[in-house]
This record gives sequence, C-alpha cells and structure tokens, in this order.
Amino acid sequence: MAGVKNLIRPSLDRTADERRESAKKAGKASGESRLRKKNMRETIEYVMSLPVVNEGIIEDIRSLGFKGEIDNQTALIVAQFKKAIEKGDQKSFELLRDGVGEKPIDKIEVSRPDSEVAKEIRIYLDTLS
Repeated sequence: MAGVKNLIRPSLDRTADERRESAKKAGKASGESRLRKKNMRETIEYVMSLPVVNEGIIEDIRSLGFKGEIDNQTALIVAQFKKAIEKGDQKSFELLRDGVGEKPIDKIEVSRPDSEVAKEIRIYLDTLS
C-alpha cells in the first residue's frame, strides 16, 4: 500500500520514550506558538499607542471636536465611526457597538416552557413510541 510508511502510529502503539519525545515536541511547539501570539499582541498594542503623525488625519479628527492626544487607536475608531455614519456600513457599526459593551445576547434563554407547547411535544413523542 502506498503511503503506509507515512501513517502516524497511535500513541498506545508507541514506547514510553517515543511518547515522551512526542510530548516534548508538542510542548515546545505550543510554547513557541504562545510566544508568537504574545509578541504579536504586544506589537499591536505598541503600534496602536503611537501618536498619529499624518496632519490630515489629525485635522479630520479634531474637526469632530476631539481634544487631547490622538493615537493610532483613536484614528482607527474614528475611521470605523465615519464608515458607519457616512456609508451606513453595518460591520463598522457592529464593531463600535460591541466595543462599548452593547452587543446583544446571542442566545435565547427560556425560564419556563410554555405548557401548551410542552404538552404538544409530549403527545408527539408518545406517538413515536
């Protein structure tokens, strides 16, 4: 059979040393992945905190009445705001709404079942038996 040599043996078929070595490799890869994600998060936070240097963007934001330091995070928020207002961009609106904690609940909670519906379900289930 072609490719049989490439199949990975189940963990139970491996020796203790092979399992240990495999776990060691997985742990190392996991640590490297976490470090990459951490570095990316820190880089994004740093870049977002840098002051805006483009005078056009600064003037645009000031025209909205914004006072104080204008960093890249502020510029991105204003850009999303303008897309939502000027273009009616639904995603931009949702991003801003969710960012201030106003995201609607994604699930429906039922505190008590409607007795008529429950009765109909019971009758239907009884007919299946």
